[in-house]
Amino acid sequence: MNVLADDEYENSRIEDFPFPLEKASIEPRVDVEPALAPRSTAAGTWGGRALLVNHNYERCVRIRSRILDRDPVRFTSLPHMLPAQWDAMLFLMRRLGSEYPDDFALTRRADGWLWTNRRLGLEREFAFGDLSSLGMEPLEYIGRQVQEDLLLLDHRSARLYVDTVLVTFSMGWSPTFVVGMNFHEVHGTVPRVMDDGTVDRSERFLSTMPIGELYRRNPWAFQIGGRLDRSKDAFPEWTPKADAYLADPRLDTVGTDVRMRSELSHFVRLPLTGAVLYTISVQSISLEQIASVPEWSASSMRVIKEVPDDLVHHKGFHVYGPLVLPYLERSS
Repeated sequence: MNVLADDEYENSRIEDFPFPLEKASIEPRVDVEPALAPRSTAAGTWGGRALLVNHNYERCVRIRSRILDRDPVRFTSLPHMLPAQWDAMLFLMRRLGSEYPDDFALTRRADGWLWTNRRLGLEREFAFGDLSSLGMEPLEYIGRQVQEDLLLLDHRSARLYVDTVLVTFSMGWSPTFVVGMNFHEVHGTVPRVMDDGTVDRSERFLSTMPIGELYRRNPWAFQIGGRLDRSKDAFPEWTPKADAYLADPRLDTVGTDVRMRSELSHFVRLPLTGAVLYTISVQSISLEQIASVPEWSASSMRVIKEVPDDLVHHKGFHVYGPLVLPYLERSS
C-alpha cells in the first residue's frame, strides 16, 4: 500500500467516482448538465450532491489551510466582491447542512446565525455582513471547511470577470494570475474553444442561468501521484519529481502511480447578488482501478487512441499516453 505524502489525498472508491468517459469522447465541448441528478456508471452512481464530503475531507481541509497560511494570495478577492462572498458563504453552508445534516448545520438566531461543523468540531455565531464576527473574509472562512476550490465571477460591461478565487488545488494554471481577468482571457490558451464559439456560449449560459439552479461539468486529466496542488504557482515543488518519474517510469507500479483526476465542477448564480459561484472538487482513481472496470478501460483506451492532434498536448497525452495505454492493454 502506498504511503501518502502530506500534500496527497487518497483515491476514491470506484463506486462513487464520477468517471468522465462514459461517452468515450475527448472533444472540448461545454458538456454542461443540470446538477443533483444521480448518474449511473459501470461501477456505481455519483452526482446526487453538489458538494463533496468524503473520506478525504479532513485531509483536504488540512492541506488547504497549510497552503493558505504559507501563500495567502491563493485567496484573493477584489474589494467590490465582499457582498458576493457573504452570499456564497451562506449558500455553501445551507447546502452542506441539507446534503450532510449529520455533519453540518446552519441555524438562524434572533441576532444572527450559528454555524456548526461537527466534522471539525467547530461552532461559530456570526452576523451577516459583520467581518469581525468571522475573523476573516467570508469565502476564506467557509473555504477552509470545504474540499472544493471556489471562484466568484462578476458580471459587468457584458462580460464575466473572475474577481474572487480561493483556489489551492488547481492543475496546470495559476489561480493568482487569473484574478480580474474576463472569461475570454482565462480560456484563451485552450485549443478550439475560442474559434468555435464555445467560450461565447459558455459565458452567455453562465450569465443567464436562473438564480439558484445548479449545473455541472466534469473536466479530467491524468497525473502522477496524489498531489492536490499542481498549480503553476507551485511548479518548483512538484514538477521535478513528476519529470523524474516520467523520464524513468517504474513499469511495475504504473497501475498505482498514475491516476485519472476528475475536477467535477458546479456553478450557480447566487440569490442575493447574482454573482456566479464556481466550485471544483478533485477526485481520482488509479489506473489499476480503471482496469478493474472493463467498460472504463475500453473507453479510456479508445479516447487516448482517437484524440485529435491539436488536443494531444493540451490533455497531456503525449506524456501519459505511452504509460496509460500499454498498461490498460496488458490488463484488459
